[in-house]
Amino acid sequence: MMRFEKFFLVAGLQIFAILLVSTRILQEVFVTNPNFLSDFSLSPILLLLLACFVFGFLSLRLRLAATRGLAISSAIIYVSGLVISHPGTAGLFAWMLVLLFHAGFLLLCFEVFLANLSNKMRIIFVALNALLTSLAFIDWQVFFVTRAHLNYKILKVVFQEQALLARAASYFGVKEQQLIGELLVLVLVPVLFGIFFKNRVDRFTEKPRGVVFLIVATLLFTVHYNRFDLVCQKVPLAQYINLRVSAGILPLPLHPELAQSSEFKKVLAQKYQIDMNKCYEPAEIEWLPDSCEKIVFIGIESLRFDAFKNLMSGLKNLARQGRVFSNHYSTANISLSSFYSLFHANFPVNLLFSEKVRQQSVFEQTALKNGYETYLVRPNLVVDLTPWGEKKYVEKIEEPWKSTPAALQKTFELLQKPGKAVFLTYLFNTHFNYFYPDEFERFKPVCPADTNIFVMPPTPENVAKIRNRYINSVLWADKCLADFFADIYACELHKKTTFVIFGDHGQSLRENGCLGHGTGAHHLQYQVPLIIIGPKTDPETISRPTTHLEVLRELGPTVGFNFRSSLTTAQKDYPLLVLEESVKGRILVVHEDCMNIFDLSPTNQLKWIAILDRNYSLNPDLIEKYYRSVEKLAQTIFADFSFIMRKLG
Repeated sequence: MMRFEKFFLVAGLQIFAILLVSTRILQEVFVTNPNFLSDFSLSPILLLLLACFVFGFLSLRLRLAATRGLAISSAIIYVSGLVISHPGTAGLFAWMLVLLFHAGFLLLCFEVFLANLSNKMRIIFVALNALLTSLAFIDWQVFFVTRAHLNYKILKVVFQEQALLARAASYFGVKEQQLIGELLVLVLVPVLFGIFFKNRVDRFTEKPRGVVFLIVATLLFTVHYNRFDLVCQKVPLAQYINLRVSAGILPLPLHPELAQSSEFKKVLAQKYQIDMNKCYEPAEIEWLPDSCEKIVFIGIESLRFDAFKNLMSGLKNLARQGRVFSNHYSTANISLSSFYSLFHANFPVNLLFSEKVRQQSVFEQTALKNGYETYLVRPNLVVDLTPWGEKKYVEKIEEPWKSTPAALQKTFELLQKPGKAVFLTYLFNTHFNYFYPDEFERFKPVCPADTNIFVMPPTPENVAKIRNRYINSVLWADKCLADFFADIYACELHKKTTFVIFGDHGQSLRENGCLGHGTGAHHLQYQVPLIIIGPKTDPETISRPTTHLEVLRELGPTVGFNFRSSLTTAQKDYPLLVLEESVKGRILVVHEDCMNIFDLSPTNQLKWIAILDRNYSLNPDLIEKYYRSVEKLAQTIFADFSFIMRKLG
């Protein structure tokens, strides 16, 4: 069993390591605002080693009683917080920093007290602290890229793509091994140092007084937390809103400017609960006798609308023959939900956690009943993204850039077979790390093909290299599509086939801190091309806003089926409903100039987070329009609450 003296030192150093990493996360939250950590050059590893010697020296020489020393430390932190987080000095950042360290000392008080009561608790607490250190370190890396904190949804998506991540092993000397090494140091150094340091700490085992110290530390922490209004009085509302978005699951009191409005508080106090059955309500499809012989859906991974508009000359020329939706949005910023919403016409809230994730769509069921074959043509580089049919063709492709021409070639071969068929062809090469053959490396410099963007230093030079990879991959996809349609027209297959070409979702290239997809609510992760080309489709550009929920309704008349869904009534203008998949249960109401962010509680109740612009940030015009008048803000939030409830309530 670990002696109490050893446990006290180990647990103290472990929590110091947790606080150290958490401080870096907090600094990233306030990265756009100068603070006294901005030029902090000491690495967490060096600080941790320094803390080991300081902590060990004090424990050995001063022989502080454990719980008594912690209670005194908690009081010192509180008094320090009164000074440095005063509204006229460091402000909100310092208030949160002190709150963070106060929470750490409270946790240590709690652990030390329970460790006195039970020997078995010491090993448990050491293991839990090591786990917390690991989670904090991973959260730091995730938040650095996604602007969202680590959560189960992100972990589930990452594990689904572990084969892809395994290929992304390094980036300009930043090795995964180095990252793992840093984590091991943070986790192991406190334990090893504490075990081998020959210290003596007075064991303070008087349980009644230990309880008193724990209560005092808790009260001081509570008082500090409740000083938020005082600290925030001179904090700009924009800074508070950015913090509110970055806080994740942590509870954050309302800014004084917002809390003073009874109307605003009344709106937030009302209960708005969505109905999951309504989110997944089946559509109705009636196939007509003169329906189209073949329908081909071509989903292009991570294809932004601006990439189609500015880079894909071949696809643009083809699109002039059909209907182009110039203001189209994916329903979500990850593939699984976006494909599901398109073929089910559902709003798949928390699809990853739903038993409906493998449910066959009414669209496919009806097609099969009417004599159609269904095919999914996809690379073997990723897991199945959609529950599409029983008949699947999986390309056995080892090099990612080859998957796109191979998938299109297989589609072309199957299209030449007689009979009715519906295809979903998934083009993968535009998924990060963005793949193309060597001769298509037209934009340089680029990063290596095995780049891991989750450990990438986001310097301007590195971001430019990532963007160049994306551009090259889009050019390659355009070339493959041009060759495919040249073959289609040469064989006159276009006379009996309708093509639906779309981006499954968009992509951020470090715009406003976001990189990749499923990493934030930036509009570039949602705005995608949608093109319908077929024998009964006249050239037209549709500029009104549409989403994936409406694709089947828009397609129906041109291929011969009637489509009805409660979620896809004719959309003439904003707002739109979309899902932000970096956070479990996050729903966006998208307006022409902004988006309103809502989160779902475990009981499916809506909670308002913030109104941001479509760049996932605050601008002066938005603050002036929505935040200067709390009453108007309340009216806007209430209107969007009501909009969600009409659709999903």
